[in-house]
Amino acid sequence: FCHFPIEDILGGVAGDVRIAGTVRRSVHKHAVTPHSQDFLYNSLGHAQQSPMERQRWAVEQTYLALGTFLASAAMLNIDCCPMTGFESEGYDKVLGLTEQGLTATALCALGERHPNDSHAHLPKVRRDLNDLIQFID
Repeated sequence: FCHFPIEDILGGVAGDVRIAGTVRRSVHKHAVTPHSQDFLYNSLGHAQQSPMERQRWAVEQTYLALGTFLASAAMLNIDCCPMTGFESEGYDKVLGLTEQGLTATALCALGERHPNDSHAHLPKVRRDLNDLIQFID
């Protein structure tokens, strides 16, 4: 079983239609003032961003969601392994993402550890905390 965080890279009219739909759903569910509607539309639409900036933002949002996904899986005792550095074009083609204006940005394999996995109970090898964090006075 795999989960694929996917970023929405639609721009132009197609992207605006998706953003308008999100605003409409928000207005329908919440008491949203016209001023708030404009703010929401501009925030979601990244009105002043270039397509490259919008794509970078979408990738960053994917990693935020992936972090929550990993933490949730750990709380449920589900093992997972996030991966990047794969050929997204191949995944996009097989999953039909390109036609939807989407692209895969990260993969995450999920599963349960085999009860006889001899490595599962070995102590973790971690760097010392002082090597990872710089404390500033």
